[in-house]
Amino acid sequence: RAVGVATIALTASVLASGLPLMNVLPRPLLGSLLMANGVELTKLWLWDARRWIDRPGFAMLFAMICSALLFGQTAAVLLGALCAVFLSHLRLSRANALKYHLTSRSCHPPASRPHHAQAFLRRHGGAIHLIGLEGFLYGGTVSRHSPH
Repeated sequence: RAVGVATIALTASVLASGLPLMNVLPRPLLGSLLMANGVELTKLWLWDARRWIDRPGFAMLFAMICSALLFGQTAAVLLGALCAVFLSHLRLSRANALKYHLTSRSCHPPASRPHHAQAFLRRHGGAIHLIGLEGFLYGGTVSRHSPH
């Protein structure tokens, strides 16, 4: 906690003094700090991220970094947005939204009905479907459950 307070105080004092930081600190020191920060972030996102990002997400990240190196930042952002849309569509279409599926033959509510209604339900009860859903419906999950 004391390190954070000291960092804030030092940063505030340098900003309040009005002196350009380039005049106070030598340029090789600032350049080496910037390079060390860049190397650490690159290591974090290219090597350490494989532990908490799944394979498609890691492939998307790697493709974005390669695109940034080859074509520039704008192409990398566009590629990342397209990959994110594609991956979210793929993941949501594979999600299971069906919690349960019953017909009137397998589920009998505790209600008394006249005999003619009970006979009708015995004959046509398979046409009545009770579908319980969880989460939300998406195009891929709807198309899988369309026979119901």
